[in-house]
Amino acid sequence: ITIHSTDEYLYSRYETVLIEPDRLFSYNILKPTNKLIYKIKLDNGEIKDLVINLDDNYEYPSNDRLIKNGYKENFSTEIIDNNLVITINDCHAPGEDQYIYTKDFQSFQKEFIDNLYHKNIEPNLNKNIIIDVRGNLCGASIYIYYLFKYFKDNNIPIIIITDRDIFSSGSFAIIFAKWLKLDYMTIGEGIGTTLNQFGSCTTMELNKNNIHLRLSASRKYMKIGDSYNKEQLLSKKYELTNELYIPDVYVINSIDDYKNNYDHMLDTAINYQEIKKR
Repeated sequence: ITIHSTDEYLYSRYETVLIEPDRLFSYNILKPTNKLIYKIKLDNGEIKDLVINLDDNYEYPSNDRLIKNGYKENFSTEIIDNNLVITINDCHAPGEDQYIYTKDFQSFQKEFIDNLYHKNIEPNLNKNIIIDVRGNLCGASIYIYYLFKYFKDNNIPIIIITDRDIFSSGSFAIIFAKWLKLDYMTIGEGIGTTLNQFGSCTTMELNKNNIHLRLSASRKYMKIGDSYNKEQLLSKKYELTNELYIPDVYVINSIDDYKNNYDHMLDTAINYQEIKKR
């Protein structure tokens, strides 16, 4: 049974379970085994077996979202024709671990974005700016806020690319663009959550009688423009509303695109003309 707020969430979870079979074991759906057999129905109706042998040398894909982003490094920048593509597939920055539980964490975050902007982005403001947040699941969304604040202060139009594997902090690329009233447009598909969402999850693990369960519980309901604490949640002094995100231009990478190593979403953003006229 899967409870979900968007269809994209369901599609994303299907993919995750298929490529990371250990999740089936951890959820106690299947007993641990050395072999999994998937029944694959082809377009012509033929059914084929896909066999995965799970021996000691099997390496689970550690980050399927990076496959879709072509293994691009987080917070990397790339010039393609007259476009600057900024990849933010995770809201964690290199070196942040030593600051997370200190009073200097926010200063570190701002300094990281300041350096990124002045070194890699500011010299290329004559180009079209594309923000690729596909696959961004978690982390500190303040990184995106600090970056978008630069775009706001300098009146820079941007394109944001989205997909089904965006959750939590990744969705704040859309939320901050709304809050800051940026000149922006979105290209891609829907995301794995509504914009009003529960977050700040705590994970608990239960190991008893050969049963291993991993449970996640949210500590905060985040509504666009508002913030609710625990007391307000318990007193129900708010309305749970589902504000769905719909991209301005809907496009999805097909199976054939993946086979041919063609990024249809990125190519659409690169060739889209409306934002370039502004």
